[in-house]
Amino acid sequence: MKQGRVLVFGIDGATFDLILPAIRRGKLPHLAALMDEGSWGCLQSTIPPVTPMAWTSFATGTNAGKHGIFDFSRMEGNRVRLSTAKDRKVPALWTLLSQVGRASIVLNVPFTYPPEEIQGIMIPGFDAPRVDRTVFHPESIYDELSERFGEYRFDWTFPIGKKFDLEAYLSQVKATISHRADTSLYLLQTHPWDFFMVVFSSTDHVQHIFWQYPEGRAIIEETYALVDQHLGRFLEAISEEVTVMVMSDHGAGPIRRLVYLDNWLAREGFLHRPRFTLRQKLLKRSRASLRRLLPIHLRKRLRDRFSGLKGRLEGVEQASAIDWERTLAYSYGMYGNIYINRKGQTPRGIVEPQDYEAVREEIITRLYALKDPESGEPVVERVYRREELYTGPCIDLAPDLVVQWRDYAYFTKRGIDQGEEVFGTELMVEASEYPHTGTHRLEGVFIARGPRIRQQQNLQARIIDLAPTILQILGEPLPSYMDGRVLQEIFDQTFPSSLPSGEKKDKEEQAFPETKEGVALSEEEEATLYERLRSLGYID
Repeated sequence: MKQGRVLVFGIDGATFDLILPAIRRGKLPHLAALMDEGSWGCLQSTIPPVTPMAWTSFATGTNAGKHGIFDFSRMEGNRVRLSTAKDRKVPALWTLLSQVGRASIVLNVPFTYPPEEIQGIMIPGFDAPRVDRTVFHPESIYDELSERFGEYRFDWTFPIGKKFDLEAYLSQVKATISHRADTSLYLLQTHPWDFFMVVFSSTDHVQHIFWQYPEGRAIIEETYALVDQHLGRFLEAISEEVTVMVMSDHGAGPIRRLVYLDNWLAREGFLHRPRFTLRQKLLKRSRASLRRLLPIHLRKRLRDRFSGLKGRLEGVEQASAIDWERTLAYSYGMYGNIYINRKGQTPRGIVEPQDYEAVREEIITRLYALKDPESGEPVVERVYRREELYTGPCIDLAPDLVVQWRDYAYFTKRGIDQGEEVFGTELMVEASEYPHTGTHRLEGVFIARGPRIRQQQNLQARIIDLAPTILQILGEPLPSYMDGRVLQEIFDQTFPSSLPSGEKKDKEEQAFPETKEGVALSEEEEATLYERLRSLGYID
C-alpha cells in the first residue's frame, strides 16, 4: 500500500539571513507558519556550494564522487563542455520512485535536462536550451500548458545581453515567478502524483545582482515576498496528509573581493604563462578591452553569428593561457578548484606520481597564508584534498584541491585578462551591464511540516539527507549507496524509526529510465547556455 505524499517547494539560494529578519517584521507569513508548525533549520550545501553539484546531490542523496557532477562545465581536451543531467551517474529520487510505480511531477529543478521519461511529468530548469515539445516529458504537457497559459517561461531571469533597466528586469522577474506558480499549481491540481517538486530560481538570480546594490535589499526581499505569496497558494491546494518541505540548494551573501586564483598560482611559482610576443600581448589586451567596451547588442550579434565556435574557442583560450610544460597546478571552475598537472592524467602533465602529494601540501600551506590586502585577515577557511570530500567511482573527475573561502565571501576567477593582480573589486561580468555583487553561501534553508512532523527549531541537516528522508516518508526502500541519512529527529513518535527488515536496497547500481532522444545540446545551444551562466559569474 502506498504511504504518504511529499511536496518539495524549492527557493533557489534562500537564506535565513533574510528570512528570519523579514519574519520578525511581519513579512513572509506562509514561511513563518510552516516554521511555527514544523521542523526547520540550516541545510548544509555541498562543498563548494555550486549549483550543479548541490542540486544533483539533493536528487541522488550522494556526494559528487558517486554522481559525477562537480561544476557547471569541464575541460575535454581543448574544449569546454557544459554539464547536463546525462553526466549524472546515480539515479535521482524520482527515478527510484518510477521504478516502484510512484508518480512524480518535477518542475524547474536545475540540471534535469535532458528530461527523463519518468512515471509522471518532468520539465527541466534553467539549463533547458529552448522552449519546444522535445524539452517536456511527456511532450503533450507542452501542448497542454501552451494552450492554457501561452508561451511557456523558463526561469531565464539572467541579465544576459541587457542594458541596465531596473524596471524592465524586475517586471520580467515578477512575471516569471507568477508563471512558474500558475503552471505548477495547474499540474499539481490536474495530474496524479506521489512526489511533487517545483523550484523558483529567480530568487538566486536577483541575489547575484542586487545584494550590494543601493536598493538591493528591498528588491531581494520583495522577490522573497512574491515567492512566499505563491507558496500560500500551494499550501491551500494540498490536503493535510501531504508532507511539505521548503528547501534551498545553498544560501547567499555579498561578494567581498575577487580572487584571481591562476594569478596567485603564478605568483607562487606553481603556474607559468607563455612567453607572449609584444604583438600577442597587444592582441590579448585588445580583446579584453573589446569585451568590456563593445556595446552589448554588437557582442550579442557576434556571439550569435559565431556561436558554434564558442566551446572550442573558450577551450583554446584557457589552454593557451598556460605554459603547460612548466606548470605544476592550475585552477578551473567556481570557488577555488585547483588541479595538479599530473603526468599521465592531463594531456601535458609534468608532475610525477611520487611528487603529487608534495605539490598538494605546498599549495595548501601557502593558501593558508593568503591574506586580504585591506583587512590583513586570512581569506581561506580550509583547503580540502579531494578524497576528504568525495568518495566513489567518479572521484578522478574531482579537483585535486578544493578551497573553502572564508564565509564564501571571496569569489574566484582565473584572471586570464587581469595582468598579475591576485585580488580585485570590479563586481561586473562582461555579458551584462548589471552588477554582480552576491554569491552563494554554505548554509541554505530547510523547513518541513506534515502529519507526523514534530515542532523543532535549529535543525542541522545536509542537502544529501533529503532524498533518503523523502523516501522514508513515502515508505519506499532506501538504496544502500546513499550518503545521506534519514532525518529521524523531525518525526514524532508515531513515525516508524526504520524500514521493515529486508526492505533496504543493497544494489549499488540502479537502472536508469531512458532520456529523451534527439535533445542533446547543439553547439549553438551550448553557447547560449554558456552566456547565461557567464552573466551570473558562474563561468569565467
